[in-house]
Amino acid sequence: MKIIYTFVTIFSISYSNFVSEKQYDIESLILAPCCYGGIVSEHNSPMSKLISNFVKEIYSENFDNKQAISKLDEIIDFSIKNGLMNRTKNQENYKLISHNMDQEVFLELFVNLFGEKIRAVPQNNFFGKITWIFPYSIMIIGIIFVSYVIKNLSFNNKQILSEVETEKIEEQIKKYDSMGY
Repeated sequence: MKIIYTFVTIFSISYSNFVSEKQYDIESLILAPCCYGGIVSEHNSPMSKLISNFVKEIYSENFDNKQAISKLDEIIDFSIKNGLMNRTKNQENYKLISHNMDQEVFLELFVNLFGEKIRAVPQNNFFGKITWIFPYSIMIIGIIFVSYVIKNLSFNNKQILSEVETEKIEEQIKKYDSMGY
């Protein structure tokens, strides 16, 4: 039994895809352009794999600018073919490609290609900060509103029926009880 566990462990490790911390950080900043349903590092679409290969090429020890441009062309061609973008190739994007690009340059490149919606994290400006603050403020307002309603309902001992209405209902109950229902 131990032999089977050892074999399965070795087999799974040998076919695992290990990525560098830099690559993971960059892939965590970009949403998968196929559906914008998750970040590239955790998405398993063909488009996410193309982006991962491009990032891997940028950080490889054997960096080749032509190879990196080729991988970017694959991303663009796949995107146009599948209707993910309708832009043509822009030479400005190729000028951004360099060995060990930093995160801001990667984001700028993909924002140029796909637009602002590709960002997984909002920008660090006024509207980006509102994006972070808005859900929390709505939550706090909701908690205050619910606690106010609960407080008023629990401490409010108002009678729903007037005394006259209560007496009429009690007389009707006595009447039915005397009839034997």
